Amino acid sequence: AKSGRRVLVVEQRPLLGGLHATDEIAPGIRGDVVLHDIGWVPSSVTRTLKLDERALSLVRPDPSAVSLLPGGTSLTLWTDPARTSSELQRFSDRDARAWREFGERVARLAGFLQAIYEGPAPEPLASGATELLSMLGLGRKVRSLGGDGIVDLLRTLPMSVSDLLDETFENAALKGLVATSGVTHLAQGPKSGATAFLLLHHHVGAPAGAIRSRLVARGGLGRLADALADSARSLGAEIRPGTRVSKISVTEEGVSGIVLDSGDEIAAKAVVSTLDARSTLYDLVDPIYIDPELSQAIGAVKYRGASAKV
Repeated sequence: AKSGRRVLVVEQRPLLGGLHATDEIAPGIRGDVVLHDIGWVPSSVTRTLKLDERALSLVRPDPSAVSLLPGGTSLTLWTDPARTSSELQRFSDRDARAWREFGERVARLAGFLQAIYEGPAPEPLASGATELLSMLGLGRKVRSLGGDGIVDLLRTLPMSVSDLLDETFENAALKGLVATSGVTHLAQGPKSGATAFLLLHHHVGAPAGAIRSRLVARGGLGRLADALADSARSLGAEIRPGTRVSKISVTEEGVSGIVLDSGDEIAAKAVVSTLDARSTLYDLVDPIYIDPELSQAIGAVKYRGASAKV
């Protein structure tokens, strides 16, 4: 929209935000209905869209996590690593000494992931020169870690979060409290491979030592959706909530637009879908226009997940 294109956003629900929506969960009471934190918003996005000028206040709660223990005691993690180390001395001198170094290690490896996330998204089925250029860019980011950092990265990413924490800490309550970052939204346990990667993923953008610390929005996560919508409209985009797409129109020449549930057709040179890939390509696009290799790749994606909220 900012570059002069005509942009239309259609949203099936009357409320914007999707998983980040804030809605009335009981008469007179509003709450975040699915997700409860924003996670990471790149500072470049905040600046470009001027989100801080649109009544959006992102905060990092302190303490970041609390575990209730038998006997009426508790274990608390703070964003300040020194304060957490002091807390851990009640449970384990070894863990108290290891906490700061662990936080710095997580921040260092998560910083590598951040560098990847801030770059262009990779082409899933790329080959040839495109894939080579992508790999070269990734290689430069890896080398920036240094020799020891590369070894640590390659060793950590495939690990289970259980093994990662077992080699660092001894207190079971601490390990349990930290390990949840490696299994959030997964139908897997902490002994599953690559859950250490998910722990790193959930700490992208967090200060060193701020373990289990995630950004939230004052007034609910829906404030983020409202700020984004306000920014889009200010740049000329049109947003239609309560509008469901029944079909993405495709011809031999490519995408030609969308068809709404009402039967209205909207012509477009490009269509961007925020549905999952399987719903987009299997439910909204005529399968004769989907490359068999792409269809097979999409069908192989596992959609197992787990989430509970009280």
